[in-house]
Amino acid sequence: MFEVRFAVREYEIDSQGVVNHAIYVNYLEHARSFFLRAHGFEYGRLVEQGLHLMVAHMSLDFREALRSGDEVVVRLSARRAGAKLHFHQQILRGADQRVCVTATTHIVCVQNGRVTRGDFFEHLIKDIENKLAQETAE
Repeated sequence: MFEVRFAVREYEIDSQGVVNHAIYVNYLEHARSFFLRAHGFEYGRLVEQGLHLMVAHMSLDFREALRSGDEVVVRLSARRAGAKLHFHQQILRGADQRVCVTATTHIVCVQNGRVTRGDFFEHLIKDIENKLAQETAE
């Protein structure tokens, strides 16, 4: 499972003293971006090639709030589902590992204005499987 850690920033806090609900979507996107980069796919380069990864569906379940000074931990796994890539993500509070948000995001790949069959995702999934196999062998 892929993981990213960072701190809650002061400007993300609302008048109730907790992270604003809309910010959690940014946290999820941040983790997906780092996930792609970790597997050799930089979003800017994909765009230069005419590939755009777009959210087709997103669902979030809020359980607990994060506050100023909390460490944010975002964990994710991904699997291909036809023409889509499904991300299953959790946002946790670093100090106690409490799950604050669970989310599912479905991504499609658009090229030249058309949704593709998701062939790009096949390359990504193969890279993930290869890295997991290497880690297991070590």
